[in-house]
Amino acid sequence: MGMPVKLSDELVTLARAEAAAANRSTSAQVEHWARVGRAAERLLQHADTLALKGELPLAEAFPEPGNRAAVVAALEGIARSSDREAARERAARGRRPVYGSDPRFPGLVVRIDPDGTRIPGRFDNP
Repeated sequence: MGMPVKLSDELVTLARAEAAAANRSTSAQVEHWARVGRAAERLLQHADTLALKGELPLAEAFPEPGNRAAVVAALEGIARSSDREAARERAARGRRPVYGSDPRFPGLVVRIDPDGTRIPGRFDNP
């Protein structure tokens, strides 16, 4: 069951703009961000989360050598980049399909393969 929640005007404005681009409702966009954030929190240490929120410099959040340096470099690149296409290309190199919506296929889920192929469909209950 849904529950009313107070959100800042700034967050609602950002969610509304992003929702329009992603063909979602504002509520669905906020829920999407919440699910992504929840998943990220499970994988990150507290300092990592603070760094992503801009509350702690990345160098302090990731002091250990090794793989963390690569993560820091990737996160800094993403944080500096306003180019969504570059982010899509980086995600595509992960070799996994992603699922989303496409205004050309209303009401359907779209599978987006790493090569950019879009396959509309729907989930059926077995």
